[in-house]
Amino acid sequence: MSSTKNDRKIVPIERDGKWGFINDVGQVIIPCKYDEVWAFSHGIVRVKLNGRWGFINKEGEEVIPCIFDDTGFLSDEGLVVVELNGKYGYYNKYGCEVAPCKYDGANDFKEGRALVLSNNLFGYIDTTGIEIIPCQFDCANSFIDEYAKVWNGDKWGVIDKSGNKVIPCIFEDLDDFAHEIHLEYNVPMFMRFIDYCEKTIDFLLPAPAGYRSAPLCALDSVFSIGVKYGSVKKVVSSFLHWLGNLSMETEITTSEVLSRIGNRTGAELSGLLNNYQRTDSHTNSILKSDAYIQFLDVMNDFSVETCADIERMIDNQEFQASVKTIRGQSSGLTLEYLFILAGVESYVKVDRHITRFVQTATGMNNLNKAKITGLVQSAAKFMSFQNHPGMNARWLDHLIWVYQSSLGNN
Repeated sequence: MSSTKNDRKIVPIERDGKWGFINDVGQVIIPCKYDEVWAFSHGIVRVKLNGRWGFINKEGEEVIPCIFDDTGFLSDEGLVVVELNGKYGYYNKYGCEVAPCKYDGANDFKEGRALVLSNNLFGYIDTTGIEIIPCQFDCANSFIDEYAKVWNGDKWGVIDKSGNKVIPCIFEDLDDFAHEIHLEYNVPMFMRFIDYCEKTIDFLLPAPAGYRSAPLCALDSVFSIGVKYGSVKKVVSSFLHWLGNLSMETEITTSEVLSRIGNRTGAELSGLLNNYQRTDSHTNSILKSDAYIQFLDVMNDFSVETCADIERMIDNQEFQASVKTIRGQSSGLTLEYLFILAGVESYVKVDRHITRFVQTATGMNNLNKAKITGLVQSAAKFMSFQNHPGMNARWLDHLIWVYQSSLGNN
């Protein structure tokens, strides 16, 4: 074993299977009578005597009596958890009992709080032994950066050091929040985002209407990439007129639209729609009309006829991979928008509007697409629970998009 820098003049020594301590000139200053010893910390050291644990000082005096089944290690606050007859309590480095051995479980102190268990419920005590947050949670974690994750009613939430529920217990799994952003470590960022949303976006706006037909969702998705939405509305209007003056509420299937298009080329469809936009600016780009026909072919291959069928494709990696092989669709934005337009409430389209809004709201420019998606999804769930019943990620995405696009600098 080794000693700490501050205690380097006192080191452990073993003789005949027992442990003691010597100074830097080899003099035995604490007799070799202990079953086990550890390194000094805060002027005392954890030792085991006759099968029982306690702490002694540098003079060999018992500070915390060697009567316990087990002990933890001294925290930065100079406190240690002790176990006796299956119950847990706390002592300080001066040998004073801070909390009696009455708890069914106990953790080391962190940030001035220790997690304790009583009657199968978790709570927290402070450094004076007061149960500052009563035992009320089905499960809980120690504090990290001023916050702790707690579990009640099969859901996770977050509390602060006073026990206030900063995030209500509404999340299935906080560890997956925003894909590797651990919510309990990022509560300030999360709350900045919530506060910015409340101050900027118009929550009186209704949820986006979407479409009743899968092929119209695909049309809007393909033609909306990289352009102002006004041109997309013209394309949809022209398409509905060509199909026979149909309305947005009309339900028409993928196979029916493919049958109407028949053998027409992308160029011919572009003429009918009066739109010759291409999927991107590269020399080998294709007309968006060509991309749309290919999109319909993929949907047809996977029997995606209706909006309900689109929702079935959320976890179908083969379908999504097939769509991404179409020229200009590899980013996945078209797919995200497809799900949103089909009414899938959990989807977010992380375009430049959403990205800039999140960056401004959080002050963080290094959040990737997955993390932004998770942030918006979690924020929507939080808002639905708190102030905006019925809010979902699709609706919040729309409200953010409306606000950000109204700024006129995008």
